[in-house]
Amino acid sequence: MLEPLRFAYPYYSRRAGRLAFSSVATALQSLLFIPALLLVRRAFDTAIPAGDVAGLVWIGAAIVAIRVATSGLTLLVRAHMLRTTRGAVADLRGDLMARLYSLSRRYFTRADYANLHTRIVQDTQRIEATSQKLFSVAFPALLTVPVLAGVLLYLDWRLFLLGLLLLPLLWLATRITSRNVREQVVQNQRAFERFSKSVRFAIHHIDLTRVRAFESEEVIRQRSAIDGLSDTGHRMAMAFATHGQVQHTITYFGGICLLVAGGALVASGGMTIGELLAFFVAANQLGSHANTVLGSIPDVIAASQYLSTLRDVMVRGEPEPYSGTRTPDVGAGIAIRNVTFAYEGAPLLRDVSLSLSPGSNVAIIGRNGSGKSTLLHLLLGFYRPQEGSLAVGDLEYDDVDMRELRRGFGLVPQRPAFFHGTVYENVAYGFAEASESEVRAACRQAHADEFVQRLPQGYETPIGELGFRLSGGECQRLAIARALLGDPRVLVLDEPTNHLDVDTVSRLMRELTNDDRTVITISHDPDVVQLADTVYYLTGGKLVRQPSPASVPVEFAARGETSVGG
Repeated sequence: MLEPLRFAYPYYSRRAGRLAFSSVATALQSLLFIPALLLVRRAFDTAIPAGDVAGLVWIGAAIVAIRVATSGLTLLVRAHMLRTTRGAVADLRGDLMARLYSLSRRYFTRADYANLHTRIVQDTQRIEATSQKLFSVAFPALLTVPVLAGVLLYLDWRLFLLGLLLLPLLWLATRITSRNVREQVVQNQRAFERFSKSVRFAIHHIDLTRVRAFESEEVIRQRSAIDGLSDTGHRMAMAFATHGQVQHTITYFGGICLLVAGGALVASGGMTIGELLAFFVAANQLGSHANTVLGSIPDVIAASQYLSTLRDVMVRGEPEPYSGTRTPDVGAGIAIRNVTFAYEGAPLLRDVSLSLSPGSNVAIIGRNGSGKSTLLHLLLGFYRPQEGSLAVGDLEYDDVDMRELRRGFGLVPQRPAFFHGTVYENVAYGFAEASESEVRAACRQAHADEFVQRLPQGYETPIGELGFRLSGGECQRLAIARALLGDPRVLVLDEPTNHLDVDTVSRLMRELTNDDRTVITISHDPDVVQLADTVYYLTGGKLVRQPSPASVPVEFAARGETSVGG
């Protein structure tokens, strides 16, 4: 449990002053009942026996005033506490997101996206709720307990010592119930991750499910995940409730013992009824605060588990392979020098070299899985080769700020990524400074402006998650428009002409090339390959230059095979 707490400590330690102020203020607010307690004692021991009605009225008014003051202070302290704890969790969330953007692409190829999403969203929300409960309720109660213990000791030391006999029993009960709480929290967290994964699968693969006529089976599978979450949630809630009820029962038993013992003392003349009433009320308050502290133990256990999963995100996974700071001249050319690369096992690329001079137009062909897309990912700095190096202009990739390098690239991936937003937002993503005229110009160059103008709201038309509201060809043109925005010095096209007709392909490819821009194309479309100045054939991990674009291997020119990765 210590490691998760150490992980969380920096986020709260920087707000230690505000948290301490809020906890102390809450504790003081809860101790305002002590003057009211003394007033009650005075009422029973002095005012009532003397028949002092006026005195009783003043005592009642004072008690009401104390209650009003307590409520007002509670609201002020609560607001302060909420701002403080939410600020700590906001910093944690910010660091988690920054961490995601610092991790290598290799990390994300292995990550379980649904679980990662659940951890960052759901677990941080749970941490926030637990933080508010601990700092606004449990910690102030913990500060109040010794004060109330002192009050009880002052009121009657004999009954106070009797109450201390409950502590070993409370400790043993807490130890037993906490073990069950920890186990149920872990099981519920895993069930929630399974449910989250099922929901994301249903949303993202609804077409696949329908095409396979698999809806009924999916509903059954989803129901199983829902039932699992419900069952583990029920068991976790019962573990929390059992823990609380055991504590309450023990303190309730202690209260009865104190009442019996105190009653015996009153009967023997050892204390007055007012003193007994004051002691019993104070003891009840102490029991309530003790139950609050002990009842927070399951929350601490749960928070520790949530923090453990978040800590894994922060400390595991490899960072991006390059961490240079120099700004490159992307238009100065790129060189791949004797690169060997493997994901796992045998190398996918072996001793590959390629020089991309400014304004060159290069096509790369090869069988599916031969390493073409991997070569592009190396160019973008997503991976570091095991052997060899890459350079842009006169700078090695190790010295380059990768964000600046990538801003000089325009990428049309094989499966373009679109989000639930408008046409304009999807095309302009990553170029917040782009003007409307620049977005429209990029769309015109990609032959997308005409169909966009026909959409119900033009550029402000929502395209749906993953671009579901558009056809394949329309998505492809928007992907090209996005790549062209900002006038990139290097344009990378991975099967850019999917869903497009031959005439459109020819016009696009001619318009995308110019004397200043380097174009790298991966394609099995012979019409596209013929438009390149140079063609390389990737086979057996080697990059072989073809004598001319017309000498493309027959198997590709004839079949027009479509790459699906690698």
